[in-house]
Amino acid sequence: MAFSPIDIPIQEILETDFIVDIRTINNSNFLLLKDKVEDVVNNLEIDTNALTIGTDSPITYIKTDSVIMEDTGFILQTGTPTQIISRLSKNSSDESVLNVDILEVDVSIQVAGLDVNSALILDSLTVGGATTFNASVTFNSEVVESKESINLTLDAPVVPGPAEATITLTNTSRQNIFVTLDATAAVYPPGGPLVPGLSDILLTIDFDLNNPPDQNMDFTIYIVNIRGTGGTVDIMGDMNSYGPGLNLKILPGTNLSTTNTILLHSDFATSGKFLGVPAGATALEQYNSLASLLYIVDGDGNDRIMIKSLVEMEIY
Repeated sequence: MAFSPIDIPIQEILETDFIVDIRTINNSNFLLLKDKVEDVVNNLEIDTNALTIGTDSPITYIKTDSVIMEDTGFILQTGTPTQIISRLSKNSSDESVLNVDILEVDVSIQVAGLDVNSALILDSLTVGGATTFNASVTFNSEVVESKESINLTLDAPVVPGPAEATITLTNTSRQNIFVTLDATAAVYPPGGPLVPGLSDILLTIDFDLNNPPDQNMDFTIYIVNIRGTGGTVDIMGDMNSYGPGLNLKILPGTNLSTTNTILLHSDFATSGKFLGVPAGATALEQYNSLASLLYIVDGDGNDRIMIKSLVEMEIY
C-alpha cells in the first residue's frame, strides 16, 4: 500500500485587537495534528516509556533493509493463544543460540561444531576428518573397507645389492593397499633376465612428510605382482627361480614429518628379524602374500608398526 501523507491545511490567525493575558488562542490545525498523532500511537500501540510497539495487536507487515535486535533476542510467535515457534538469543557463554523444531536447508550448512541427540542420513555421509565413537556402533548393512592400487618403482641403485621400493603412507591411505612392483632396467633389463648380483627385494614403509598417517591406523599390504620391461612382463617366476634366491622383506622406514625411525613390531631391526617371504619358503604368486598391520605411538613415544596377521608371509 502506498504511503498517504497527512494533509493539514494552514489556517492563518490574524489578531488586530488588544490581547489580554487571560485570553487563549487555539489554532484548529493543532487539534487535527494531535488527533493524527494519537491515532498513530494508539493504533500501533506505541509505549514511549517502555519503548514497545504492538503490545497487544502485533504489526501486520514491516519492510526494512536491516533489522537490529538487542538484549532479549528474536522471538517468532503464532496462533491464539500465542506460541513461540522459534527463538534467537544468547546463552550464558554469550553465544548465539537458534531454537527451532525443524530446520530445513536447501543447499548446505557450514558449522564449526555440531551436537545432536540423533541423526538420520537418508542419502550418504562423507566425513573429511577423524571420527570418534563414544558408544557402540551398529551396522545394519555390510561394512565396505577402502582399497587402493599403487605401482611402486623397484630399482637396484648398487649391484651387487638389493632391489628396493618404498611405499609412503599418508593420512588418506586406504585400509587395503594392493602393491605392484615395477622393476627398472637396473633390475630387469628389457627382454631379461634379472640382473646378476641381486640380494633381496626390499619394500620400505615411510610416513609422509606433510600428511603422515593418523595414530591407530589399520592397513593391509597385498603383494599383487612384480613386473619388468616397463610393467608389461610378469617376473615373479624369475624371482622364484633366481639362483641364490631372493628374500622379500617389508622394512620399517622413517616418519618424514618427524625424522623419527619407525619400529616394526618388537623392533625387528635390533633383533635381526625380518617380515616377508624368505627365498624357497613360499613361491611369489599374484595376490598370494599379505600382511595386516597397525600403526601406533607406543608408551615411549616411538612410531611403531604392529603385525596383526600374515598370509603367506612370515617372521624369519
